[in-house]
Amino acid sequence: MEIRLEVRTEERKWVQSPMGFRSTDEESYIHTLVDFCRQHNIPYRTDFVSVWVMPAGSSQVKQLSSGRTAWIRRNADAYGTEIIILGEHAVDNLALVSCGDFQNTILEADKVEKAGGDVERYLRDMLFIFPQQMAHAERAAMLEQASQKARRKIKLGDAEARLLRRLINSDKA
Repeated sequence: MEIRLEVRTEERKWVQSPMGFRSTDEESYIHTLVDFCRQHNIPYRTDFVSVWVMPAGSSQVKQLSSGRTAWIRRNADAYGTEIIILGEHAVDNLALVSCGDFQNTILEADKVEKAGGDVERYLRDMLFIFPQQMAHAERAAMLEQASQKARRKIKLGDAEARLLRRLINSDKA
């Protein structure tokens, strides 16, 4: 399986020239995200880009037996209908990947921890942090695994990787 890396936005202007584009987490959760990530050595910055990871051949349209075409909604659609496709080289700049939305994964891990659950096990299952020196092929394999796991665990799920900086034009495919 090969993967596709997508950045979603509501604004068309970023598709042609993504220089400076960044994503945001919900403001009300920033404090929890910063604290939890710091306590668990998870890289986190407020200057980041959400990168949706999905199988390269995946499609959001399905041909119905009636001959009509149906649109299949995915979680990534909530982040915008305009799509910036990143090049394969962007894999080497990603810091981590979660099996689903990163913010929701961290908030759920925080709940697990506060309830006395095995938060380390939850994080091992749902989050992969890329060591800086990790080879490209290993990163790509982990992205594929996260994508597959997200699709099994989360209805309409996509994996979210994070680039811990703003986009630059050369990130595009």
